[in-house]
Amino acid sequence: MVGAAARDHGLSADALVFVGSPGVGVDHATELRMRAGEVWSSTAPDDVIRLARPPDELARRALLAGTPLGPALAVLDPHAERLWFGADPSAPGFGGRRFPSAPHGHTGYWDPDNPALDGMARIVLGR
Repeated sequence: MVGAAARDHGLSADALVFVGSPGVGVDHATELRMRAGEVWSSTAPDDVIRLARPPDELARRALLAGTPLGPALAVLDPHAERLWFGADPSAPGFGGRRFPSAPHGHTGYWDPDNPALDGMARIVLGR
């Protein structure tokens, strides 16, 4: 929703921060109408959101899962950085800036010992 609002209307924000995002409705950070370098993202290495593939891809994978081609096609997938709502904002090709997160799953970004919390604080403080 934030991505669509930024894309369609612009936002009066100094920065956009996405954590554990299943895509933001655009293919590249520049489409979010923010100043360069002010789109940030983090996805924990163990966040299940990484599995939130687009519906058509999930159907295709389900159909091919039982075939010998299934695993090979999954590895060769040219859309591997696409999630449920579009491009993964934590992927290098998205064009945003990334900050680290420890393996705390999908709900651990605000845990006191997660570096993602420190990263968000630094962004909010403009550091």
